[in-house]
Amino acid sequence: MHLQTFAVESKKAATFTVNFHPLEVGMYNHELHLRVKQNPFEQYKLAISGECYQEDLMFTGLPDDSLTVLALPDALILPVPVTAPGSSRPQSRLSQQDIALPGGSTITAAAAAAAAAAAQLVPTGVSSYTFALVNESHNKHFRFKWAEHPQLKFSPSVGHIHAGRSKNITVTFTASTPTKLDGQEIKLAISQISYKGEPIDWDDILAASMIASGARASSATRASSGLPGSGPKPGAEPLVDLVAKTQRDLVLKVSAAADTPKYECSAPSPAIVFRPTMMFQTRTFTFNLTNNALTALDYKWQILSMQEEPDESGLYQIAPDAGHIPGGASQQFTLRFSPQEVEDVTRRLVCHMPLLEQMAGRKPAAAAVLSGLMQFSRDVTGKVLRPWCHFELPESDYVSSGRRNPELPGPSGVVEPLDPSTKVLDINSLGVRVRNTKQFFVLNPTSITYDFIWAPVLPPAVAALGGPPPPSPFSCLTRKGTISGGR
Repeated sequence: MHLQTFAVESKKAATFTVNFHPLEVGMYNHELHLRVKQNPFEQYKLAISGECYQEDLMFTGLPDDSLTVLALPDALILPVPVTAPGSSRPQSRLSQQDIALPGGSTITAAAAAAAAAAAQLVPTGVSSYTFALVNESHNKHFRFKWAEHPQLKFSPSVGHIHAGRSKNITVTFTASTPTKLDGQEIKLAISQISYKGEPIDWDDILAASMIASGARASSATRASSGLPGSGPKPGAEPLVDLVAKTQRDLVLKVSAAADTPKYECSAPSPAIVFRPTMMFQTRTFTFNLTNNALTALDYKWQILSMQEEPDESGLYQIAPDAGHIPGGASQQFTLRFSPQEVEDVTRRLVCHMPLLEQMAGRKPAAAAVLSGLMQFSRDVTGKVLRPWCHFELPESDYVSSGRRNPELPGPSGVVEPLDPSTKVLDINSLGVRVRNTKQFFVLNPTSITYDFIWAPVLPPAVAALGGPPPPSPFSCLTRKGTISGGR
């Protein structure tokens, strides 16, 4: 462990993580020293100990380097066109549940039932993953057998694994109806075995291959493996002895989901219309995209011109612009409208579903049904107003973060909150009687030249008295002047 230096602010706490990554089996002990600089009396010693042990059999190659958890890719159940008996025309098939369409509209239950009555949903919800079962022992052989599960199939499901060897295991998840497995515990029964002769590699996949090819074990192989002279059937499991008191279970926690894609968007249809907005200002609009399926939903937003070309002007921006929504969850999006000129600001906001688009490409028969789900769009528009002047000020959270004293008077002279859109010129002073200068620019976005003059805005009560304005700590060095159009 190398020397590390940390700084902890006053009245704050710091959390540290110690990782234990042993390379060999055994006990490990270490002493951690904590010293405080410039304070020899603040010194601490922490004793750290850890023990490393190793299982004879273990899983490797699981997602995120997990030891016992397997999260399978989502399986999409897609309604694909099929041909009705006695007809050459393909018919589109829908799931028996209502399918949510972009905009929140749905196919009615009656229509879905009518379509389902004509034919059943063709199950296409399949996903698989391959990992390894490793025998870390140098002198022990094991027999393994996976427990049966209605949606999960392990291949090979039963077999032998020799000392120091590994065997790839492929698990396939299949579902024809919406299904979700959340940490389903699947047991792998293992037992130590001993051979009477030379160890023979065997599992049900090898056995099926031997049967299919009509392989026959030679008499020499039968003799060395201890099989009867009459000869077993091709692919039969070699005769072994089970070592007493070695039977136990390894547990693999499997998570998987299968469903038909369904989602709803709360954005108004057919268009999102922003209120009139000044040039160089920004308005925002928030909406939600809800994933009503058990499977995750990938998305990617794109802003297009009305000629279907990508628009990278920055007129509209959406965040987040890509990601995925877990099953049954909702994601909030913020669309920003930042006009820079008075012009036509109509654009098209398109949401792509990359996974569905890829599947439509791989399964052309399902493309017709997926066409309404692969993407959806909303037109976005608004009206741009040209201001007489624009103040180029840095963003300030003086109003939005609550830093302003709520007991201060507002523009009307009474105690009141400020308009959230109020522009703030933030100045920090390191003391009293210190001169602080802040510079900013004023833009004339019009085509005409005009004069300007700065004047204090007095509260109505003070202005009614007609006296001079009260003294102020602020003064403008450029009180008046002329700004040309477009400058």
